[in-house]
Amino acid sequence: MFKGLLLSASFLWRIPIKIGKITEKDFERALIFFPVIGALEGIIIFFLSSLLAPYLPEDILALLLLLTLLLLRGIFHLDGLSDTFDALSYKGSGNPEEDRIKRLAIMKDSTVGVSGVTTIVVNLLLKFLLIKEILNQNNLSFLFLPFFLSRALLLIIIYSSQPARKDGLGFLMKKSLKPSGLALGLALSVFIWGVFVFSQQFLKIYHFLLILCINLLISFYFKNKFEKAFLGLTGDNYGALVEIIEGVTLFYGAVLWERL
Repeated sequence: MFKGLLLSASFLWRIPIKIGKITEKDFERALIFFPVIGALEGIIIFFLSSLLAPYLPEDILALLLLLTLLLLRGIFHLDGLSDTFDALSYKGSGNPEEDRIKRLAIMKDSTVGVSGVTTIVVNLLLKFLLIKEILNQNNLSFLFLPFFLSRALLLIIIYSSQPARKDGLGFLMKKSLKPSGLALGLALSVFIWGVFVFSQQFLKIYHFLLILCINLLISFYFKNKFEKAFLGLTGDNYGALVEIIEGVTLFYGAVLWERL
């Protein structure tokens, strides 16, 4: 299982880790640990914000937290977000199969289009503003949640979706995640979620249920939208959904937390 954790970290982060020979079972174990990697990201962001909040203005600290994420992750998820929305911007010819093939080709193209660039800029700007507002509210522990939740919900999305291609990362993820792997991943997620809620002394516990329900609704809305456009999901689509879930959760923390 420890090999699965290391593989998950090497897959989602830019940290070079020597794993050795990787089997399909190893990859399934890596998927199981996605929520743990998300939780570790959240812990890093929380502790960094707690350490520096007394000394830095909110805007500088928000920018530093974003840069920390980029250094840790690279542009892995942002690339998926960009490619996905570049492909969705293709209007289509009226032939569903030809349109699907064209959109999949756009996602594989290394050239970034106007829609992709715009999506990345808007995403980063929104994250910056939302993190800044959460810092301003001194709700630092909330910063743990977006990064954990995005990886936990991704397991459900992977398991419930069909791959758009017969090769590639999305296909490998779907093929590797068995019911037992999903159950273990969700059990880990529930445990981490419970520890987090308990650490908040069950303060405004309805918020945590609302955040979960809203994210499930929005992520499955986009999942269905992507499946309609591509007749399945790809690794790029999974990356886009991670960014979307994080954005929705940050929006809740910045805008709705103190108003509900």
